[in-house]
Amino acid sequence: MLNYGADLDAGLAELRGYALQRMKSRVTIRRRAGKTTTSAGVEVPNWVTVAVDVPFRSDGTSSSSGGSTGARIGGVTFEEAIAVGHLPHDYTDLHDGDLLECTSGEWAGSVWRVIKAIRADQKTARRLPLADEARPKEW
Repeated sequence: MLNYGADLDAGLAELRGYALQRMKSRVTIRRRAGKTTTSAGVEVPNWVTVAVDVPFRSDGTSSSSGGSTGARIGGVTFEEAIAVGHLPHDYTDLHDGDLLECTSGEWAGSVWRVIKAIRADQKTARRLPLADEARPKEW
């Protein structure tokens, strides 16, 4: 007799293991937390480190979540290219606007901004829409 729930759970666990094996890069996740003042009296954004050495895989665009998005500023729409970032399926401490700095792997030194910290169930990885971001001077 088939037990679809148990079969699905077992298959999903196996596929999540494969997805994690493909995450060859590592990222540090940082979040803006207000502002701070430097020793020179200049006010700058304050960044807190949320996590370090998190498994990661960058995946350009995909038919389901890549492409581009538009931001309307002063009556002008700017298009922004979107990549897809893969984190372990159970990684939860993410917010819109968090920055992911690639610390090892093919794209070491790259920084991405989380556009939407979306969640989904029954996935092999947590896939996020990301945009390239300039490395903040405060780091």
